[in-house]
Amino acid sequence: MPKQKHRLLIGFALFSVGMFIGGVFSEHYRAFNFVNALSVSAVLFCGYLLFSFTMFDRKDNLLYVARIAAVAVCVIAVELLQFYVREYHFGTTLNGGWKSQIVLGWGISNFVGEMIAMLLPAVFYLVYKEKYGYFYYLVAIVGLVAIYFTLSRNAMLFGGLSFVAGMIVSAVLKRHWLNWILLGGIVLAGGVAVWLIYHYENVFTMLGLKDNGRFALWRRYIDLFKESPIFGVGVVAYRNLYPGANLNAHNTLLHMLSGSGIIGLILYLAHRLQTVLLFLKKPNLDRLFVGSCVVVGVGMSLLSPLFFRLYFLVYYSVFLMLLEKSVEADKPSEKLLKDEQTEEKTE
Repeated sequence: MPKQKHRLLIGFALFSVGMFIGGVFSEHYRAFNFVNALSVSAVLFCGYLLFSFTMFDRKDNLLYVARIAAVAVCVIAVELLQFYVREYHFGTTLNGGWKSQIVLGWGISNFVGEMIAMLLPAVFYLVYKEKYGYFYYLVAIVGLVAIYFTLSRNAMLFGGLSFVAGMIVSAVLKRHWLNWILLGGIVLAGGVAVWLIYHYENVFTMLGLKDNGRFALWRRYIDLFKESPIFGVGVVAYRNLYPGANLNAHNTLLHMLSGSGIIGLILYLAHRLQTVLLFLKKPNLDRLFVGSCVVVGVGMSLLSPLFFRLYFLVYYSVFLMLLEKSVEADKPSEKLLKDEQTEEKTE
């Protein structure tokens, strides 16, 4: 069997270079730029290489990782429930003040919700693939409810879209009455939402859906880009110039453009193009579900700093590795062939 080519390493390397060169010629450059770039690159490479060299080319790889994703959704939901039971007092308003208290060890409320949203397509893959996949509808619903109680609007948006898309695809593929009933409920809820938006112009204000200062934040990042448009001012320069809660542009493209300039953005986009071509090389339903996890994660990173969170990058690199490895999934590995030959001899 020919040795597998790890083409994704090229894209990871380009993105890493873009991180490392960010701000090298700027007065705002600090040593922490290098540390940040090193940590992001290390997680990408280590996560990818570890699983790439230890996981064989099997047809059930996607199924196995999807099960892990479903377990992760349930674990996060249980942790969130435990937090509410411990900390929430009846009558407390679920507002920004309460939201700031939601910390589950490895992430604040936004990132907790976004992680669940990113894993939802993998849960629906189990609905489609498993013999008793209907059980995973419950997991998906638990995940969606958990997202709501993280109060993360970004996660609600993409998690809701993932849930609806998963339901539609499942209804078409499974052809079961339960799918159509659930899908009908979603369509009804969507109709109510459209009616509210049409009849109440201030519905977004009523729901507290404001930009939360992102527009002002993005304008500042654009101003920083103008200072050093070629190599940027450094991916963490904002932290030193504008002390406060917002240490990231909440938009991966703008963050790379400001921090690493036009060169860094081009290198990031080269990596992004490679991931798109990776899926198009062998599109099928199995790869669609796992690829959707990546799409949801990247989409949410346009409104949050998720892409630069190390726990996200672990899942991100593993999902990409699976997509790359599944291209060779139809070819049995040397180890599997030896095992089969051994079994035949034993018989």
